[in-house]
Amino acid sequence: EFGALEVQTSSTALTTLGDAVDYLYDYPYECVEQTASRILAVFALKDVIKDFKLSPSESREARGLPRGAAGDADSGAKADRIAKDGIQRLVSLQHWNGGFKFWPGSRETDPRASGWATFTLLRGKEAGYAVPEKTLANSKRYLLSEGLNPPKEWGEYWRRAVKAQSLLVLTEMGEKGEKVTTVANELYGVRSELPFFTSRDVRNILQLPWLSHQDC
Repeated sequence: EFGALEVQTSSTALTTLGDAVDYLYDYPYECVEQTASRILAVFALKDVIKDFKLSPSESREARGLPRGAAGDADSGAKADRIAKDGIQRLVSLQHWNGGFKFWPGSRETDPRASGWATFTLLRGKEAGYAVPEKTLANSKRYLLSEGLNPPKEWGEYWRRAVKAQSLLVLTEMGEKGEKVTTVANELYGVRSELPFFTSRDVRNILQLPWLSHQDC
C-alpha cells in the first residue's frame, strides 16, 4: 500500500479563507444582532472575496478543489446577495419608533441592538450598498432618545456601554446637539471606571475637534 501527499502552494495565505467564507455563507441564525454581525464581516471581506474568488465549499468541491481553496467568479456575486439580503432584513426589523427588534414577531426594541444594527448599516453604506436614508434617519432619532438614555434597571455598567456605542454612531452621523455633548462629558467624567471597549469608544468620540478634551 502506498500513502499520499497533497501539497498546495499559493502566493498568499488569504486563499485559505475559503472555510471562513463558508461559515459566513452558512451561518443559520438571523436575529438582528446575528444578521448585523454576519453582513458586517461580508462588508469587511468584500474585496478579498471578489479578488481571491472565495466561494462556498460545495462550489469548490464540484470543481475538484479542496476546502479552503479559491473558487470562481460567482463568489463575489453571492457575497453581494448575502450583504443585500442582510441589509433588507435589518431594515425589516426596524420598529416604528426607529429602534430595532430582535425578531420579526417582537414588539419591543433594544437600544444596544439598535446601535449595533445602525453601525452595521453605516458600514454597508460605506461599502457601496444601498441603505434607505429614512431607515438611518429613524435610527438616529431613536438613538438620541433611547440610546443615550438606556433603561435604568440595566445598571450603570451596561448603561454607559450603550451610551458610548450610541454616541459613536450618532457622531458619525453628524449629530452635534446638546444631548450628545452632555452624555459625552458625563462619560468623560467617569472614564477611569469604564470597561476597555467603552473607554476606547469614548476616546474616539472625544477626539472630534468640536468635542475634544486636552488629556484624551
